[in-house]
Amino acid sequence: LSRERERGSALRKVPIVSSVYHLYESFHECLIAFPKSERYSLGATCQSEILELLRLSLRAASSTKPSDKAAYVNEASVRLDSLRLLLSLCVKTVNAFLTRPTSSSIPLVVKLDACWEAG
Repeated sequence: LSRERERGSALRKVPIVSSVYHLYESFHECLIAFPKSERYSLGATCQSEILELLRLSLRAASSTKPSDKAAYVNEASVRLDSLRLLLSLCVKTVNAFLTRPTSSSIPLVVKLDACWEAG
């Protein structure tokens, strides 16, 4: 068990794993800004893509064979391109939803834009 903890801790120190982990945390916080009609479709799709990107990053980081590592990195690259498009849609969707005047709109838009920039 302690060996697994050490390995997990070491993997979290890998820059790409750490970046994707923080992206997921940020996106999860931004999900509250989504309209309910999109939260469980577009929002859930983005969450799934980020989690898959995290899995692929972990696999690449822990792989010992260069050919396997390259395959995981290539697949992660495709997922990242897809995620960028999805996050672009998220920003448009949430911004359109939040154009209704409310006192809490501004912080939520800023948070979502920060999520997009992090991606």
